[in-house]
Amino acid sequence: LKYEGKAMNHCVASYANSCSNGTYAIYSVSQIEGNDLGKKATVSLRLSGEKTLQEARGKYNATLSVPVARIIKGWANARGIAVSSWSRI
Repeated sequence: LKYEGKAMNHCVASYANSCSNGTYAIYSVSQIEGNDLGKKATVSLRLSGEKTLQEARGKYNATLSVPVARIIKGWANARGIAVSSWSRI
């Protein structure tokens, strides 16, 4: 989480305790562009209660591009994961 936060310039490391106790899971979304691995998003998934995609942010907490948001939302919907309006996707 520390390295993801540093690479994306946001505070995902603040989820460390929530991940350790099983309340949240964090996913890093990347895209291979030629020989480079371009980071596109960090996604937080709340595991307690109803599984919910809580946040999806780009670098510097930016809103995701439409294609990346569509892929992440499709992934969540295919797995029956609710999508929070806070996620901005």
